[in-house]
Amino acid sequence: MNNEQIQNYLGTLLVSFFQDKYSDPYAFGQFLKPQIKRKSLPEIYHINDIDKYDFQQLCKIFSGVSKHLIDTKTIDWNLRYAVSIIHSWRNYTSHKSIDNSLDYETEIYHLIGMLRFVSLIPLRSYPDDIDEFKRSLKEKLYLVVKNYFEIDFEDSEEESKESTKNRPSENIDQKDMLDKIYRRLDILTSAIETRVSANNIEVQNQPSVKSITLEEIPVDEDSSFDDSITEEGAREQLIALRDKIKNENPDSKSWRSVLRSSMLKNIIEKRITNLEDFKKNISGPEFRKTDESNLKYFESIKAIIDRINEA
Repeated sequence: MNNEQIQNYLGTLLVSFFQDKYSDPYAFGQFLKPQIKRKSLPEIYHINDIDKYDFQQLCKIFSGVSKHLIDTKTIDWNLRYAVSIIHSWRNYTSHKSIDNSLDYETEIYHLIGMLRFVSLIPLRSYPDDIDEFKRSLKEKLYLVVKNYFEIDFEDSEEESKESTKNRPSENIDQKDMLDKIYRRLDILTSAIETRVSANNIEVQNQPSVKSITLEEIPVDEDSSFDDSITEEGAREQLIALRDKIKNENPDSKSWRSVLRSSMLKNIIEKRITNLEDFKKNISGPEFRKTDESNLKYFESIKAIIDRINEA
């Protein structure tokens, strides 16, 4: 997938978002049209005409209405920040010369921003191929981060060989290869996740997120933590808990963690707080991949998930 195809796909998602949120003539006239005028964009008279705008224009409009969307709790700062990243990516790729190619760190930053955007944008209905699009971005991220970190995947390769040995009658098809990529991405993204997660809601003059120490993680039912937290706050604490689990189980592989990157979103969105829920909400292969030594931490996971503000 080339940059133009990525831009087109992300632009289509933004168009769908605007059409979902501003289909009412009052909302269109009251909130969207003033931003179009303020951004000096070609005027449109109906929300359906917004697909005439290019990707950069759509990003500009989103930036203009983001404060209203945040104030009305339609989105949070995470999505606003993700859009600023993909807008930055568009400008970077559109204006770079042949000698000014993207460095690894910038590519990682932009790809993670794209994945965050696709995961966070609230739509009434999503394209059928959205998972395929995310898979393509993850493959790109894997290749870039592999080179950047010079990660040795020997352990992951051994696990893959052992898995194949146990099921010799099955062929290694494309899905198996993608599963291997996802296992590797769990290792790669965990290496950079703590570096970027604290910045995910830092936008313009917003205060940076306070880092979570291991001592702040509620670990039992008698925990004194009773303040509600956002989903992003829960994610921060689960990442910190994952580090604690790793410290207490040094022989456990990162890609087998109960809180590996691919599991975090599921646990938060589906409010998974016990082993039974965990089994119900993930596939058999994903469950078998999870290190048994990690399963005893569901009390700690529950203490975090139960504090999420449902308002």
